[in-house]
Amino acid sequence: MVVVSRLLAAFAIVIASACLSACLTGRPQGGETVLAVDPVRTGQGGNDGPLAVVRARVDVQARAVDAFAVDAFVPRDADGAAVGERVLIVILQERGVAVERYYWLATHLASRGYPAIVVDHFADAPLVEIDNGWLGFDAVRRAVRFNGALKNVLPEEGARAIVIGHGEGGRAAQDLWLRYADVAHFIALGSVLAENVAPIVPKDGGEALCIVGSNDDRRPRMQAACTPSLITLIEGGNHALFADFPTAVEQRADGALFGDAAVLRRHALDFLDVWLDAKVRDDDAAKAALVLIDEWIAAPSNEEKRQLVARRFPDLGFGR
Repeated sequence: MVVVSRLLAAFAIVIASACLSACLTGRPQGGETVLAVDPVRTGQGGNDGPLAVVRARVDVQARAVDAFAVDAFVPRDADGAAVGERVLIVILQERGVAVERYYWLATHLASRGYPAIVVDHFADAPLVEIDNGWLGFDAVRRAVRFNGALKNVLPEEGARAIVIGHGEGGRAAQDLWLRYADVAHFIALGSVLAENVAPIVPKDGGEALCIVGSNDDRRPRMQAACTPSLITLIEGGNHALFADFPTAVEQRADGALFGDAAVLRRHALDFLDVWLDAKVRDDDAAKAALVLIDEWIAAPSNEEKRQLVARRFPDLGFGR
């Protein structure tokens, strides 16, 4: 028994040494198409883009005796080739919310050329396994050299992550953004962020973005923590807006939703898409839209600017 115990201990040390970052427990799957290519889809106004999206599951060996699942959403062109940006969008769940309820967001982003992953955590609690987001990113960039759904989806060198967190996942995203140099930006959705890390200032060219519904109970604390980063307020939105299939309990606890959820979500996606296009693609039109918002924030009494912003981004308010 002593010999067996020592052998098991030695094996655990070998595994831990080999997986100081992240290891795959197997080769990536071939994946399944969850959205077909459609050139009619423009990717504008918060609508899906024209690319096909393939979903594949990757199991990541994170620690010596622990693994977790990552669902990857890969953009594909009409010929089935992987296409997209040199960044990976990492989506972190709210506490108690299953990862499947964020597939809609990952699918949307991938359809516009942004590969995305949704990262699972033990007991659906992102702060329990706070490094899973970065470990999932690291596993995907290691998997791009293997045949399967993830082949060539990112460059083998130089890829960076943008972490999006909902609720408690936003707190985890904030932590990863502060600790890891290859996490370029972080986006918080209805999150109570760490109060001892305010104000949130740009990091080596990276920025933070906060998006929250006007009827989300977390809004006052989130706005206080996000200053001076850009804060986007969804008029009539609540906390459950960002996750599919809200339960009756969540709807009672999360504040009332005023307005059509699909419309409010589309308006929020419209702005998120513009922000990503400005920061990642250096798109001139997207950058001009952000400049317009900042001009209105700097001069809130300017009625002309206010109307221009309201027409471009209905149901949304902005501040810093």
